[in-house]
Amino acid sequence: QDLLLMDGDIIHVPDRALNRVYVLGEVRRPQSLPMHRGRMTLAEAIGRTEGFDQNAANPARVFVVRGDLERPVIYALDARAPDALLLAERFPLMASDVVFVATSNLTRWNRVISQITPTLFTLREAERFGR
Repeated sequence: QDLLLMDGDIIHVPDRALNRVYVLGEVRRPQSLPMHRGRMTLAEAIGRTEGFDQNAANPARVFVVRGDLERPVIYALDARAPDALLLAERFPLMASDVVFVATSNLTRWNRVISQITPTLFTLREAERFGR
């Protein structure tokens, strides 16, 4: 492992910015995370983003997206059961993986309603003043 360097040798140190995973969706702190020595597990990535947002996440729908647009590979994890976290601890992430935690159905519904409510209120007020 120890190499003797000679005059004229070139050492290439890869850019750490390329050695990241991205954790998105319903976690407490969505962010890109640098991999330590090129290693990180799914459980570690979720833990480093402070875990699932308890009010919005659907832990049954955790995805790891790997690859490119032409041929992505998508892994799914149902993290509702405690033994799923053992699987997550054994699942190694690769550089540029995207971890996505889906939104619960109730949260999606509430977000739609919260977007519609101001419009309905405005229409009701316009109708009231139009009389």
